[in-house]
Amino acid sequence: MRKSATLILALAAVLLSGGCDVLSQKISRTDSVQPGGGSSLIFNRPYEIVFAAVVRVMNLNEQDIREADSQTGRIVAVSGTRRIGVFVEKFSDIQTRVEITSNIREDDFFSQLREQIIVYEKKKALKAESERIALEKKAEENAPLRANAPRKAIPTEPVEQPQAAPAEPQRRRYPR
Repeated sequence: MRKSATLILALAAVLLSGGCDVLSQKISRTDSVQPGGGSSLIFNRPYEIVFAAVVRVMNLNEQDIREADSQTGRIVAVSGTRRIGVFVEKFSDIQTRVEITSNIREDDFFSQLREQIIVYEKKKALKAESERIALEKKAEENAPLRANAPRKAIPTEPVEQPQAAPAEPQRRRYPR
């Protein structure tokens, strides 16, 4: 009786460990996540900013990102036993569509995404401003060098002055 109970427990342990291995293989496969049929929202923002913000939101929600391809706009993550697919699609220079193909709470996801888009827009604006300031500073540093540099003589052609029209000869009047 003891041997059969031990044998049953050992067999159950083998089956359970094999089942867990199969489960982890299924979760690690990301190729089965496809767009279509999920919740989507269109943002009037550039693709680059939206894609970076989506990745940030997924990291903030502690989702294990398995794939994030900015060329295809495909992001696949694992949270517990579920696969989460987010697809980012560029409509135009200023419109980007985001689709979630999982049962995550899309209201929370999209509100966090809006916040992160604002953060990334501010980062982009600050970076552009710092680059502009650096260029101005560099131009100011080079300005004294240009002021002391020998100047090339600029050849000029003599400018002809317009001549006044010849005056009519005055007639003298003689007394008669």
